Amino acid sequence: MEHHDHHDHHNQSAKSILIALIMNLLFSALELIGGLLTNSAAITSDSLHSFADAVSTGIAYLFERKKSKKYSIIGGFIVSGFLVVGSIHLIIEAIERIQEPAEVSYEGMILFAVLGVIFNFIAAFATREGKSFNQKTVNLHMLEDTFSWLAVLIGAIVMKLTGFHLIDPILSITIALYILYRAFINCYNVVINKE
Repeated sequence: MEHHDHHDHHNQSAKSILIALIMNLLFSALELIGGLLTNSAAITSDSLHSFADAVSTGIAYLFERKKSKKYSIIGGFIVSGFLVVGSIHLIIEAIERIQEPAEVSYEGMILFAVLGVIFNFIAAFATREGKSFNQKTVNLHMLEDTFSWLAVLIGAIVMKLTGFHLIDPILSITIALYILYRAFINCYNVVINKE
């Protein structure tokens, strides 16, 4: 009987990770559209951040199902490679923006950031019960996203009030550097845990 309970709990855990994955993917697509509509580099960077979280959630989901460790490792490296390329691209774009500022819709940014904070807070709240290491990781991602959206929100409000448009590319670079850092940590963990 004990074993059966554990199995149910295991499936439940995998299921909540899958829900978080779908929510993250939907949200990163929304964010990319938002970044393009508002022309905000920070929001576009954050969509890569959300996408990165979705993909790491996907890998966590595979681990939770205990399918194949080898594929998870390969997946981890592919994702990290993608993130490194993506974040370097974001940094280059942001530097170009610092040299040649682009017109950004602050109202749109504020609207998207408010949605981002609410959405991620709900997702973090929904995954807070996680017992497994993977679920705790997913929950941490959701909290991180909530904070990065708060940063975008504050940045957008300050830009609207002061007209200091450099905040957008600066936020973008900060998020991109963070993604780079995370990609390296991911690779490092994969190498350490592969035995």
